[in-house]
Amino acid sequence: MKNIIKLTFVMLSSFALIGSANAGDLTVGGTAKATYSIQSSDSTTGKNNAGKNIGIANELTFTATGELDNGFTWKYQIEHDDTAAGTFVATDDSRLEITTGYGTVGLYNTEGSLSTKYGSSQGAYAPASDYGLGGNIQYGGNIDGFNNIQYHTPADLLPYSTTFKVAVAPSATGAKSSSNSGGDENTAANGTKVTQYQIKTAPIDGLGIGASYLERSGESGIQGYEQGGAYVTYKVGNFGVGYGQHRISNNVSSVNDGVAKATEMTTAAVLNTIRRYDNENISVSFAVNDSLTLSAERETSEAYKRTVAAGTAADTNNNVEMEIQSIQAAYTMGGMTLSLAMKDCENCNYGLDVGDKETIAAVVMAF
Repeated sequence: MKNIIKLTFVMLSSFALIGSANAGDLTVGGTAKATYSIQSSDSTTGKNNAGKNIGIANELTFTATGELDNGFTWKYQIEHDDTAAGTFVATDDSRLEITTGYGTVGLYNTEGSLSTKYGSSQGAYAPASDYGLGGNIQYGGNIDGFNNIQYHTPADLLPYSTTFKVAVAPSATGAKSSSNSGGDENTAANGTKVTQYQIKTAPIDGLGIGASYLERSGESGIQGYEQGGAYVTYKVGNFGVGYGQHRISNNVSSVNDGVAKATEMTTAAVLNTIRRYDNENISVSFAVNDSLTLSAERETSEAYKRTVAAGTAADTNNNVEMEIQSIQAAYTMGGMTLSLAMKDCENCNYGLDVGDKETIAAVVMAF
């Protein structure tokens, strides 16, 4: 009996040692950012009186990694960060990925966007519409708005460092879910399934090309929702340039007086009148030295807006083009980056003669 007890103890100890050897590592990283922003407006329509403000935000990333006996690796990641209102979010942007010699398979909760909408940006601080006053620019919903599963090809499988990724949200639900949770299928607004694709390649040194496409299946209405775009970047010496286009075709749910009416829009002033958006981005950067980078960027987004007179067949084309211009500078000292970004927005929120200006000074600490 004693020998059996000793043998059992030895076996349990051995398994414990093996499990310890294969246990994953946990790391914590992220950023802490403080900003001083000044917002103003030179228009009488939709005038911005936000003024000056000091903001502090953080983004904490917890990452666990490990290796299986067959050489496969895995990664689990979850983020803790603030909302735009400064409220702390307990859990956010979670993922579980398994990487093999044949590619990566991942499961994502509110994470995993494959959109290339900002692929062309050379912004020293951030893409022009992706910080502060973004003008409510529309780039469409992405796969990270839904619980999804993805496959990524290995980095060295295709020539020219080409990578291909595909994501599927099988039930078009975006609810944050724990394990064993049931689905929440929405057959009206989001459809029964959402699929997104991405491809990136670098055929020569300094040249980058990418494209993405998303579609929804099983939507109600007379026109399905889809969005996608492509970009090209080129860097030579200290100079960088980027150009990109992005298109959105909205879901059209009904017809009024013979004219289709779109529903995929959040700005009240143009709700139910936008059938499509055409976006364009031109961006340049210059690295003065290893620490200082300057950039200039111009984004435009044209909303194909139609006005229908109630009870009549009158149909007026009232397209509106929003334009955002940004000049930025960033200076890096180790784990700290000091940035200054100035922005000018015309026809903001797709409203005629609505103009906003913004200047942001930021300090970002990476850890």
